[in-house]
Amino acid sequence: PRNAVFDQFDHLILLTGGRCAYNGSVRAAMEYFRAIKPEFECPAYTNPADHYLDLITEGSKQGEPGIITNYFEAHVQPQTEQEALAVPLGVNLKDTIVYRPRSVVAAPFYKQLRELFKREIKLNYRDPQKITAKAANAIVMSLLIGAMYFRVRQAYTPAFGYIALAITSMSAMVSLPSFFADRLMLNLERTDRLYTTLPYYLVNSGVGLIVSVLANALFSTVVWAMVGIGWEYYVKFLLIAFVIFWATDGLITLISACCRTMEQSMAVFNMTIGLFLLFNGYSANTKTTPDWLSWICFISPLYYSMEMFLNTLYEDDP
Repeated sequence: PRNAVFDQFDHLILLTGGRCAYNGSVRAAMEYFRAIKPEFECPAYTNPADHYLDLITEGSKQGEPGIITNYFEAHVQPQTEQEALAVPLGVNLKDTIVYRPRSVVAAPFYKQLRELFKREIKLNYRDPQKITAKAANAIVMSLLIGAMYFRVRQAYTPAFGYIALAITSMSAMVSLPSFFADRLMLNLERTDRLYTTLPYYLVNSGVGLIVSVLANALFSTVVWAMVGIGWEYYVKFLLIAFVIFWATDGLITLISACCRTMEQSMAVFNMTIGLFLLFNGYSANTKTTPDWLSWICFISPLYYSMEMFLNTLYEDDP
């Protein structure tokens, strides 16, 4: 591991050729190898983890695993075996092993937030796939919907609103694969106590929120210019589109956090979003569906977004 990660280690065990070369604390390792042979001292500006691996690797330039393992077996192993035999045997594992208190993350909260933010910016710069995928999706879908409802007549405005808001809602699915890819790294680094969960989600949600706002603004601007509805309604439509996207994105995050695989989350999300797309306030609402089914409208984000959209356009009509 890199030096910053290696510094978080408490205990180190090195094995080579089926034999133990070191078993002790990380802090004592440097003095241990120096005691075996002065030439084994870690040079300046060298990662200790890489240096130790070079020493115990047969065939490497500095490697002398035979000397190191012989020293361990002669000077350290007998004492280690005595300490192991001195551990009282309990009825179960918890009675035998004394658990070390959970380690605390060394960096303060604000530093975790800052470093995670810097890394997220660098990752998006090096691999802009997350940003370009959302931008490409916004451009393609806005041109397609704009062509379908080019200079839309008033009678078809509700249909346009439903399609535009439904596409905006479904565009949140672009982030689903990256959620599972990032979750593996989150669990590994959180286990190493590099940071806690809260700053990670604050940074990821914050950066994702900025990208989503820009992508939704791009989509709304292009489609609004093509359909020919008055620009006095544009800002309200933009806000409505952002709210429906944010609601769906939150739903994806919740489902993905509860599912173990992407396939499971896709199945649950498709079932959930299918209900929301059906009970949208336009094709199905509280007046057109039976009473025992109409309650689904009130849990559908699309129902409320359609209601806001139509109220915006027709608030002055009797």
